[in-house]
Amino acid sequence: MVRLLPAGRRLAVILAILAACPAFALHRESPPAIRLTSGGPNFVPQTRSWAFSLIFSSTDDLLANGSTGRQIYYFTLFDYDCQRGVIPPIQVTCPEPPHPFLVQLTSGPGDPDNPTIDGSGNRIAFDADGSYGGGQGAGHRQIFELDLDTGELLQVTAATDGDSVRPSINFPGGVVVFESTAALKGGTSGVPQVFAFFRTAIERVPITVLLQITNGAGPSTRPMLDYLGKFISFESTADLLGDGHDTGVSQIFASELEHGKPPFSSRLIQITRGDAPSHHPWIAEKDHFVLFDSAATDLPGAAGGGGTEIYAAPIDAGNSPTVVQYTTANPFGNCTFPTFSPGTTRFAFLCTGDAFANGTAGNRVFAFDAGANQLFQITGRGDVVGPISAAVGLNFVAISDNTDVSGGDACDYQIYIIDYFPFPGHWIPATRPGQLPYDLSPPPPPGPNSNLIGTRTLSILPADPAAGGGSQATLTTQAGTWAVGVDPGYVRLDIAARDVNQEARIGVPGDTVILPPISFPGFGTFCIAASGDGAGALDCNGGRAGGDLDSFRDHNIDDTDPACVTGCREDGHCQGSLPGPHHDPALANPPSPPPAVCNGPPINDRTGTYGAGGMQLEVPVKVTLSAYWGVDGVPCTADDTYFFRDAPSTLALTTGSATGAILDAGNVLGATLEATDGGAPFDCARVKTGDLTGGELVGTLSLLDVPNLGQLTDVVLGLHLVAAPDICINCTCSSATTCGAAADCADADVCNGTEQCQNLTCVAGNPLPCDDGNPCTDDSCDPTAGCVHTNNTGPCDDGNPCTTSDTCQSGTCVGVAGANGGACDDGNGCTLGDVCQAGTCTGSPAPDGSLCDDGNPCTTGDSCLTGACTGGPAVPDNTPCSDGSVCNGLETCVGGVCTPGTALNCDDGNSCTADSCDPITGCAHTTSPDGTPCYDGNGCTPTDVCQGGACVGSGSVACPAAPCSQAICDPSNGTCSTTQLPDGAACEDGNACTTGDTCQGGTCVGGGPVACAPLDSCHLAGVCDPANGCSNPAKVNGTGCDDGSACTLGDVCLNGVCSGVVVSCDDGDPCNGTETCDPASGGCVTGPLPNCDDGDPCTTDSCVAFTGCTHQAAGAFACGLSGIEQTFLLLQQDVQAAPVTALGGQSRQTRLLDLVARGLARVESARSGPARLRAHQLQFIQSKLKFITNVIDAGMRRLKIDPRLGGTLRSLAVGAMQDVQSLRASIA
Repeated sequence: MVRLLPAGRRLAVILAILAACPAFALHRESPPAIRLTSGGPNFVPQTRSWAFSLIFSSTDDLLANGSTGRQIYYFTLFDYDCQRGVIPPIQVTCPEPPHPFLVQLTSGPGDPDNPTIDGSGNRIAFDADGSYGGGQGAGHRQIFELDLDTGELLQVTAATDGDSVRPSINFPGGVVVFESTAALKGGTSGVPQVFAFFRTAIERVPITVLLQITNGAGPSTRPMLDYLGKFISFESTADLLGDGHDTGVSQIFASELEHGKPPFSSRLIQITRGDAPSHHPWIAEKDHFVLFDSAATDLPGAAGGGGTEIYAAPIDAGNSPTVVQYTTANPFGNCTFPTFSPGTTRFAFLCTGDAFANGTAGNRVFAFDAGANQLFQITGRGDVVGPISAAVGLNFVAISDNTDVSGGDACDYQIYIIDYFPFPGHWIPATRPGQLPYDLSPPPPPGPNSNLIGTRTLSILPADPAAGGGSQATLTTQAGTWAVGVDPGYVRLDIAARDVNQEARIGVPGDTVILPPISFPGFGTFCIAASGDGAGALDCNGGRAGGDLDSFRDHNIDDTDPACVTGCREDGHCQGSLPGPHHDPALANPPSPPPAVCNGPPINDRTGTYGAGGMQLEVPVKVTLSAYWGVDGVPCTADDTYFFRDAPSTLALTTGSATGAILDAGNVLGATLEATDGGAPFDCARVKTGDLTGGELVGTLSLLDVPNLGQLTDVVLGLHLVAAPDICINCTCSSATTCGAAADCADADVCNGTEQCQNLTCVAGNPLPCDDGNPCTDDSCDPTAGCVHTNNTGPCDDGNPCTTSDTCQSGTCVGVAGANGGACDDGNGCTLGDVCQAGTCTGSPAPDGSLCDDGNPCTTGDSCLTGACTGGPAVPDNTPCSDGSVCNGLETCVGGVCTPGTALNCDDGNSCTADSCDPITGCAHTTSPDGTPCYDGNGCTPTDVCQGGACVGSGSVACPAAPCSQAICDPSNGTCSTTQLPDGAACEDGNACTTGDTCQGGTCVGGGPVACAPLDSCHLAGVCDPANGCSNPAKVNGTGCDDGSACTLGDVCLNGVCSGVVVSCDDGDPCNGTETCDPASGGCVTGPLPNCDDGDPCTTDSCVAFTGCTHQAAGAFACGLSGIEQTFLLLQQDVQAAPVTALGGQSRQTRLLDLVARGLARVESARSGPARLRAHQLQFIQSKLKFITNVIDAGMRRLKIDPRLGGTLRSLAVGAMQDVQSLRASIA
């Protein structure tokens, strides 16, 4: 059962203060989900949008008008519905022609981002490069305001010492807050601080004021304004109420602004002072509360929970107020990014737990209605990343999801608006345990193809070494069984429509099967590739025969096929060679004369039945075993060294059980290798939506005489593939392209570097560096040829002061000799009067004996001689000197020459760093990329790779051991040795008829005999066969038995199974529900009665005996009356949800609700009363609606009722009056 915290800790504590806001959105017209973007990735901004809209930025040209760079877009739901023509004219009048619902608000360079819009939809604030619109402060992000009516662009900041970002605007549009690393009000730049910008007027004179809110050593970020701009919420790691030092732990703060008249000021309030970080504050519109998430365990009033939880706290109750906790780690997991809807009674947030116990753990969207104490789960699949926004409307939430929840095929993270208003045709959230949300359980589409499932992608969930779980592979040989994790892969499934038995055929295109390499340390790497198309089946309700797979091979069988056509594949008498791991000849001592023995073909049996959601797949494959990866370090590529290649086989997978066995394994009569595993079924409802999460497929491959490490080994390879959440496979994603190998990522452009495939995702290579440092060449890159250096003829500088008009010629900078006599410096300290002569700087020799410096630190008293500096006497030996490089050690003078010392030894002994020496800084140790091969000094871990700069060993050398011996790997060289087990150690003597086998003198000796007992009531006690164990003979068919179920009669044994005739409880009348038999009592139990309500007020719904639900068209009067009733209900809902202040007081709200209730009563009287009084009842209904419009008009004239709310209510009432008038005319 899903539970919130006890009532004392819920938002109910503060419901007396919190108030609801009307749902202004036109829910009945909105589709379940709207996708606003494409390309991507695109994300919901962390700022608030007012005016029941969403403003966001994107780098994609969403309107196909040639825009480049990041631009700002504005979406309005009202215009969206008007464009689609779905708003009834009785509700509101759409403009003619309709306005565009998606508008681009910016253009040109500057990458505007993080937009926020005021309540009128006329003024936006955003950050952009200072060059935007010709502004100042280029190279840094600045804050701008744009008036959408006048086009006026106001630049709020123009700093050159930091960036100003993430503005938030209040509803009237006069206040903007933002964060900035610039010293906008003096002080030190570099640490984000919160600022407030005011546009106001003093005695009708417009003024602007910039106020600094914080000034701490730690960053203050994520500021957000309330409705009037009175309060700000933000987070900071600084001790803002103390000495301002950086605590390193983020806390939630608020600030109360005083900006009615100068001097403007602010008052800080610290909401949390917890022992762990608190993040993502979202302040309420008008009520003084803030939502946030926190991992702290010591917040006042909180119960903790062991994770990151959602809290609310008042901002006008002083510092460290008592908080209200909404989630706990069990069952919600970690919860983040809370966001209030308009009015504060409802909020949305992200959680990773499975709160409704419906198997949908992950980054999911939830909402909580505090007024109704109702929890909603909005999404159940995909991956939603924060922030999200519930500010679009009461029942709306804007999200960024990597799954197209609108039903399209968009890839990557896109922005969606979901409308979960409780009305037919909308997004139905989960509200009870076990229920799935709309994206996993949408209503079936109408028409004959409603059972069609279509193309789905089975993504292989990789193993998680830390948490456990995920996909695995096992290797079973006579030496033991080893398990390893499986990396990501995928298989495309083309699933047909389900038939009457709820079964569907599956096609598996071979070119879409990507199975990852599977490495067993000390044995090799298996490479499995599809060699053709496969097929399979899905059974949605279970019962199909053959749900389990049993595969057997016999190492030794009679040679009844001397031509080797079907049976014998390895015998030396066979002509020619066959592909695969098989060895020729197969047997060291083949019996003579024939019949000989040879390895047998696989025998596949299908037993049991499919469970509900059961699936089987069968794909032809080629199996390769790689011994050593090549120089590229990538397995299963052309430069590998292989034990064998391309052995043909068939990979059969099932959600039931799979058993693979080899009889006479290793050419030992009676020895058996066996591996068994079990899968898990799929949920067909989820599969239909594209979510295969929860399904697990298992299968085995049996290989005989695998050449490995100098011997032949029989092997059973087991696969356990767990389905992962969706990834983008069959569509194009701009940020990542799904791949199976590096070749899938190559874009034929050498300029981008070499693309790689990592975890099914194409990763861009390093761009080709083409700058040759020569100003006389124009450097570019040709996608095919690579770097191109084209000579230019531009100006340059040849570094010679005696030349002028330097220009590039043939790739070289060439100057023209300047006028003779110009002053210059030839760089020689022993010349005087340097002047230019014929383009060369020349000087006269200085007098001999003039002091100079020959640049040699090991001489002293240097002097000029005939225009050249000559070194003086040598300094004493061992005088320290320096050649400018610390890499040469401590240099000293010897005989007047600076001699290197002992060179710096930069070898850190770490094979996962590249060691080098910089002449200035000394030794440098560059960390090798993760995955680089290395050696950890342990020969028993053969697949050592670098991780985080350290050599980490993985895998282990497989050391086969005979019975009664123990194999040990020597770490110094990786070789195996064996030691004899002590007497009495348990072992297996290969005789299935002995038990308690023990080692005696190195030999496995059988214990006592096995007692063969009957398996069940339909079997007799068997006899023991040393090779196969106890036989299990079935009793004679027809022998009486009891299958344990009271719902069967006349139970008898049939082929070893006890079964009877099933009692039928179906009375043939669907109106009684589906009857079932109680296995305990044998009595028939009635199932739930069918719900025949189709949600259409214009039909009369009933259940006809032995026929089922029928929906007959209601009369015109009843249909019209139902429409009027729906309008009264909408009026009632909006009036109840509205804040009392928006209606001008409690008395007006009570009056309106009373009129609505009277109107509904008259509707019911008209429906159930005599037909002759219908006109009379409609007249009363008309009068109630007229009274309602009068109350609304009076309140709006007196400025008591919010004009937006009043307009919505009045439109509903007037529309209903028109409907009543039409209905009265129809019965006149």
